[in-house]
Amino acid sequence: MATLIADDPAWQAAYESLSGGMAAVSAELGRFEPEPMPADVIARLDAALASSIAAPTPISAEPAAPRRPT
Repeated sequence: MATLIADDPAWQAAYESLSGGMAAVSAELGRFEPEPMPADVIARLDAALASSIAAPTPISAEPAAPRRPT
């Protein structure tokens, strides 16, 4: 995304129009007290992360060749 923002004027304009709002939202959210996560959600997350499906697949350190549009 950083490349799109740096290279595309439309993306840059969108980013600039949103960045001030993001700071305001962060400030407002910072005024709330932390909300504890419900126990059932914790249990479901623990189960999901413990499953074999969640086992990480190694990613090659070699950069991928750029794809060309078809």
